[in-house]
Amino acid sequence: MEIALLAGNGNAGMMNMVLIVAMLGVFYFFILRPQNKKRKEMEAMRESLSKGDRVMANGIYGKILKIDGDEVTIELEEGKMKVHKNFIEAIPDTTSSTESK
Repeated sequence: MEIALLAGNGNAGMMNMVLIVAMLGVFYFFILRPQNKKRKEMEAMRESLSKGDRVMANGIYGKILKIDGDEVTIELEEGKMKVHKNFIEAIPDTTSSTESK
């Protein structure tokens, strides 16, 4: 009788291990993998920046005047501003409906 009880405990431990591995797999595929993919896309976008590109940095729109390493000088409507490349979030669509009005 004791042998059967011990064998049952071994299967329960194995099922717990399978459940933990499955949860880690779900965590990786639904959280970590998409986050890494988005980070790589942002890095590629920041590396492809060039003079004259229109960009958005923390909600401020402007045009790149100069890139010096990780420092980017952006021309604003009135004046200019220096920001770190990591603050550039997007390259806005230049064919948006707000500019055509």
